[in-house]
Amino acid sequence: MLNVFNKIRVIRTRNSTRFDQNSETNSNRINISELQLWMDNSGNVKNVLKDIQGLATSGYLNDSYPIVNATNGDTTYGWGWIGANLTDDVSSIGDNITFTVEEQDFSKIASIVYYFNAGNSTGATDELLFMDGTSVQLLYNNT
Repeated sequence: MLNVFNKIRVIRTRNSTRFDQNSETNSNRINISELQLWMDNSGNVKNVLKDIQGLATSGYLNDSYPIVNATNGDTTYGWGWIGANLTDDVSSIGDNITFTVEEQDFSKIASIVYYFNAGNSTGATDELLFMDGTSVQLLYNNT
């Protein structure tokens, strides 16, 4: 049994319950305001994802929400990075962003912290459902 990993992936594993296939809305996209992976090294806890550049299968309509926003340490930016189809602002099942880190031991995980924008407009409480159908995976060489 493998006890180590070297990749962390956020992936759309199913459609969000908020997703409306007949609407050109942003309801199924992946959003990461900040993703952190805290590892314990003899009592010294460190975010090993800080400033790691991820590789995404999809991107936002423009460069307003670049990948670097996902791990830059800024939890106040709002939307951060957005993964969505370039033509209709919707993520498909299987769309993902993957970050490669040095080999890490599962037993040394202190915390995985995933910040996302849940909306800040009046009546936007259902925007928490953006993350519905999204999974975080820890992998070793993509397996």
